Amino acid sequence: MLDNVTGVWHTVFMLIEAARKAEAAAKETLAQVDEGAASCAEMREALAVLRSTAGVIAAAQTSAAATVAARERHGDGGTEVLASTAGLSRHDARSHIKTAETLRDVPGMRDLVESGRVSQANARQLATAVRTAGADAV
Repeated sequence: MLDNVTGVWHTVFMLIEAARKAEAAAKETLAQVDEGAASCAEMREALAVLRSTAGVIAAAQTSAAATVAARERHGDGGTEVLASTAGLSRHDARSHIKTAETLRDVPGMRDLVESGRVSQANARQLATAVRTAGADAV
């Protein structure tokens, strides 16, 4: 029993530590951009990596909000949790949740979104296509 409790606390610590490292890395990146010493080519490459990073962070926020809502039995899939914690409008939060729910049925697409290689806007369009035509058609 004690091993389970220790394991849970270790996991919680690791999750929070990983989120803090992501925040620190983002702050460091912003400081380097603001410094202005990087070349345009380096800035363009950084922009591509940052786009991907933003996608991964959005996926993590959406997944965490959905998990909290499920565990606490909110009944909204995580919309309110995501809106209040990520600073999104309720409409945008619901769109993120609905997109994630739909793309669960299309693992390849889900992986592309969660890796940040497909933007949230494109993911939303893919989810609409899945809901309309079905996962197999997409």
